[in-house]
Amino acid sequence: MRREARNNLIFIIVLLILVTPGLVMLVRKKLRQPPSDQMGFSSPVRLAIPYIDPLPKSTQYRLINPPVLHQWVQGLAANRWTQQPTVSRQRSFQLIDFSGDQAVILIWDPRLKISSATFFIDGKPVAPAQVDSLSLPPAVISELRQLGYLAPPTEIAKVVFTLPPTPSPATRFSVEATGEPFSDELIVSPDAP
Repeated sequence: MRREARNNLIFIIVLLILVTPGLVMLVRKKLRQPPSDQMGFSSPVRLAIPYIDPLPKSTQYRLINPPVLHQWVQGLAANRWTQQPTVSRQRSFQLIDFSGDQAVILIWDPRLKISSATFFIDGKPVAPAQVDSLSLPPAVISELRQLGYLAPPTEIAKVVFTLPPTPSPATRFSVEATGEPFSDELIVSPDAP
């Protein structure tokens, strides 16, 4: 064996001795990972999102009503008006109570500030009868994060309105905010289940 071949063989043996422990650690780490993360496979694409997540606008997503959030929202409503969430077009607010002489909405979108918002019912500006700031329970925040809503609001606003004596067959709630161009609306019928 020539001297160069012997030096190359010694170099390869030393290199294998030095690299083997790192290779063993890497293989063990890969074997301990959950199956979805193994071998570089990407995570599955989420097709269902919480109904209050304002970012995805595509119709490919199915809006879901998370159970912990649903129970918390139902506890806020004095009247169980509907089982399904009634949200605005851009999902910035949700109507939780619509009965008799009052309507109650929850403002989910943090971009919508009460101080700069103008509320309309059937095209006429109205002032809120009551505004409360609510903190979301940790269980609700945790559930939203698990479902893919990475930055759910920690505080939301509950706004109570007094309805006109004769609401129209399809009442239109809308919100416009000054300062930042923002507009959203919800059309609902008082008889809706």
